[in-house]
Amino acid sequence: MVTYLSFSAFNTGLCDSYDEFEERKATHKLYRYAAENWGHHAREAWELVDFLESDRKREAASQIAMARPDNYYGDKLRDVTATHLAGYFGTCEVMALLLEKGHSPSATDTYMKTPLWWAATNGHAAVVELLLERDVDLASEDTDDRLTPLRSAAKNGHSAIVKLLL
Repeated sequence: MVTYLSFSAFNTGLCDSYDEFEERKATHKLYRYAAENWGHHAREAWELVDFLESDRKREAASQIAMARPDNYYGDKLRDVTATHLAGYFGTCEVMALLLEKGHSPSATDTYMKTPLWWAATNGHAAVVELLLERDVDLASEDTDDRLTPLRSAAKNGHSAIVKLLL
């Protein structure tokens, strides 16, 4: 999946218009699947770190994988970092490597969501534990629903993560 998302077609990063985005999806039939599932297929953490450190490739993947239902081509979601995607997919080993390399555990995207917020929301306890070791802000709220990582984990039924955050 990472190899597919590393094709030169994605080197431009985010699509700037809906039409461009639709063209990318039509031309690259595996784009949505690859972007939404690379974290589940990943086997080598170093390969993922290299991919995530490529701003344009990371942007192209996050545009479709993390888009909100009311804005499905993700034109407003910006500032997604490598640690955001590692939190989103729950790739603990990758998160550890990124943090060792100096990536921020507290970065915020356009909606003020942090890597902890994404990991808690998606039920990735191991990543939550790793981020808690870094003294991240537990009270940060996103700008959508003003959810903290704790409230988002509770809303999504992740009781183990609620316990960790408490």
